[in-house]
Amino acid sequence: MINTGVAQQQGAGQRSARRLKTFQVASMHIGDDVRRVHLLNLSTTGAMVHASDPPAKGASCRLDAAIDLGSAHVTWVSGQRFGVMFDRPLSDASLAILIDGTISNVSAGPGIVSPSRRIPAVLPR
Repeated sequence: MINTGVAQQQGAGQRSARRLKTFQVASMHIGDDVRRVHLLNLSTTGAMVHASDPPAKGASCRLDAAIDLGSAHVTWVSGQRFGVMFDRPLSDASLAILIDGTISNVSAGPGIVSPSRRIPAVLPR
């Protein structure tokens, strides 16, 4: 189940990208280590994530959820929550796929073969 809504969090006024509240399982890759994490909110530029063993601030990682979110770096850590900034912004279409769970309401770009297949989060323009 995916819960959506605009997320309010400390420091959100400094961001230009709208944050969408969610709760979904993802994989975080740091080097050869893979950790199970939960995405708590998403935007085209980053995410707030929860992990039982969060990475250090400044760590580089790669996130995979329903789609490949690409590489990111950790910008802040507070307890088991941390923020990541994506190295390449997600497209609005990719964000819709993550939040809605379907691609039926998104015009598919090259490389998207079927809803059951993993697709890159950064779609070609």
